[in-house]
Amino acid sequence: MNWATRLIDEMIDEGSVVRPGERPDEYLVEAIRGHALEHPVLLRVAPAALERYIAQTADDATMFYPGVEPMEAGYRLTTIHLDEFILSDLPPMQEVWFEDDDIKSTPVEGWRHPLQGVPKGDYSWTTTRPDPDGIVRKRRR
Repeated sequence: MNWATRLIDEMIDEGSVVRPGERPDEYLVEAIRGHALEHPVLLRVAPAALERYIAQTADDATMFYPGVEPMEAGYRLTTIHLDEFILSDLPPMQEVWFEDDDIKSTPVEGWRHPLQGVPKGDYSWTTTRPDPDGIVRKRRR
């Protein structure tokens, strides 16, 4: 079994909704491990490109999977990268593929970043830590 076949088979076994695409290496992903996607994603899995991606993550992946053969460790880390990539909401993906030892994508057509249109400038975020008793007190300057 090649890496691409294994990836798709395991996605389905783990609760993903994956349907064949128009081409042999294309799949329409409607849910990832039980998480329905707002927009289905066209996942292109060219076996050679996926194998290159797995190989380039293999050495680093052995830190997370000690005692596991490097390509197997790389595969396991690749599945995590792919899930995170597709499940991240910004931007929602229309198409995802492996290329040049990387995961690439195109966003859903017409997608706008939620902060688009915010005036340019320097922004900062501040928080106030609650006291252990649950009362929020502001610091005096």
